[in-house]
Amino acid sequence: MSVVLVVEGTRDQQFFAQLVPYADRVNATVIPVSEIEIPPVEGGERGRALWLASELQTDAEVRDRVFFFLDADVDHFLAARYPASVILTDYSDFECYVLNECSIRHMLVVFGGNSDQFVDVKGKLLELCRPIKAARVASHVLGLNLPMNYTLGADARDRFSRYIRGRGLDCTLDQKRLLGAVYSNASIAEDRRRQFERCLASLEGTPLGEEHWAQGKDLTAAVAVVFRVAFQEAARLILSAILACCAAVVRTMPGIGRAEAILRS
Repeated sequence: MSVVLVVEGTRDQQFFAQLVPYADRVNATVIPVSEIEIPPVEGGERGRALWLASELQTDAEVRDRVFFFLDADVDHFLAARYPASVILTDYSDFECYVLNECSIRHMLVVFGGNSDQFVDVKGKLLELCRPIKAARVASHVLGLNLPMNYTLGADARDRFSRYIRGRGLDCTLDQKRLLGAVYSNASIAEDRRRQFERCLASLEGTPLGEEHWAQGKDLTAAVAVVFRVAFQEAARLILSAILACCAAVVRTMPGIGRAEAILRS
């Protein structure tokens, strides 16, 4: 009986092709959701995949052989529940798998840095990403739909650089300026702004590991700033660092481990 793992995009497909080569699969395949005909739904490729997962859960013939590997986004903060066929990334999304000692050391070695700086580098990446992630979560919880991506910048090569002071490990995020721009772009009322800021404060007590406080494109932009490279080069660096540490770290994560087991079954 064939097994299908549906993913959000070709990058995920490429990752699983290296994690579980075709020769090691008994009768399993990985398909980007874009290759499946699905009615228009909200939420992009992730939304389309979740719609399909929901539709298939009542179909006994396919629900045990069609699985989905999707970005968690903010779902770990919300304890969201989905059909058993849905596997969420262990952190917000695929890029966050780079937040481990092995992968960060790999990135430092690639650029001729001191691999023993991995603690400082990880700390700086999370320092830059955490306020943005918190704002994304609070916006979602309150249903504000704040224009975070628009405010950070549509051009991925220059993402959030206007809110960064300095470069490398000396850089800092001007959080006050960023939130001011978000409020301005959203035309948010004063009472909703106070509600949003109370929600931000309450998130400080969230019992989730530090790796949850980042999100893909924000993390990629942070890597670009810290390592002083272009955004696209940072994206390639993250992927290579994750793949370099598959055996040692990444495949031991519950989400990745379950997806791998499905492909090898």
